[in-house]
Amino acid sequence: MRKVLIVGSRSYIGTHLSQWLKKDQKQYLVESISVRDHHWKEKNFGLYDSIVYTVGLAHQKETKENKEDYYRVNRDLTYQVAKKAKEDGAQHFVYLSSMSVYGIVSGTINEHTQMNPRTYYGDSKLQAEKLLESLTDEHFQVGIVRPPMVYGEGCKGNYRKISAFSTRIPGFLCFENQRSGIYILNLCEFLKYMIDEKRIGTFHPQNAEYYSTFDLVRLIRSSHGKGSRLVRKLPAKFYKLHVNLLDKVFGSLTYDESMSYDTCHYRLFDFETSILMSEGAKEYE
Repeated sequence: MRKVLIVGSRSYIGTHLSQWLKKDQKQYLVESISVRDHHWKEKNFGLYDSIVYTVGLAHQKETKENKEDYYRVNRDLTYQVAKKAKEDGAQHFVYLSSMSVYGIVSGTINEHTQMNPRTYYGDSKLQAEKLLESLTDEHFQVGIVRPPMVYGEGCKGNYRKISAFSTRIPGFLCFENQRSGIYILNLCEFLKYMIDEKRIGTFHPQNAEYYSTFDLVRLIRSSHGKGSRLVRKLPAKFYKLHVNLLDKVFGSLTYDESMSYDTCHYRLFDFETSILMSEGAKEYE
């Protein structure tokens, strides 16, 4: 039986990973802790085969006033927890990082793409990665996971915004863009694989298919029993209200497929099924 400690008991990924692993209680003994207070300092991290760190400050508008919060949570707290884990004798630490460390807003990320984060979130995640690497030795090894957009029922971020306005508009722009994403349960299966094999290094899991923004909206609307009409141009008022969101969702942004190849069969759900499940379609409940 593998003993797993999930750091981030209230996080979206942490909550789903805990539920996913607990489906097989003969194979996994799962505990979750919060780091919102100081009780985590009393925990003996050396008792666990793998520690999965899912804590992160995200999905907030970045300002000069909250800049330090990103580094305090995403960088400093990560390092403090990992350092204690190493001191306690833990041997395997899995860190949930982000595609944002590359700072790329459009195009394809491949193995030669340089990391150049443009946000506090991306930079704080990258700095955390570097600090984790400084702790790594033959006794304490780290696996870093940089997923693209993670989505699923109840998630935060861009997917929730897209879902909200998709059901309110009768038509949508037909953009031929491509984007990488990963359904939460596909990600959980990948993390289970990392735990089972104690994988180390840097990983870029994603769904088997890229998606287009129009197909995403079409499937969301379909799950609510609504059709989708193609339009070539949206009202100017719409652009004014959603300018930041439009910049993020209409460009193409992908991981090259070669970065996500692995022997693990973690892509359990195809894109269409995952959207229907995310939207709570009755046939998938």
